[in-house]
Amino acid sequence: MVDTLTECLCTRAAGERGHGAPARGQRLCRALAADSDNAALAIRSFRQAVAAGDMPLALKAAWVMDQTGVLPRN
Repeated sequence: MVDTLTECLCTRAAGERGHGAPARGQRLCRALAADSDNAALAIRSFRQAVAAGDMPLALKAAWVMDQTGVLPRN
């Protein structure tokens, strides 16, 4: 089972160490799959995915944002 907090912390640490976007995206995707009601995680995942050009993660995060009521209208 994926520990969401651990995945988020590892993602942030990987970014600070300069690891590539694909590794961060994979961690965020696992964390989002484990905690699909977490609006804050979905927002962070969406931002990271858009910056990295990771459309599958961006769409998944946008869906979670929509389901939790935080998806912007525009």
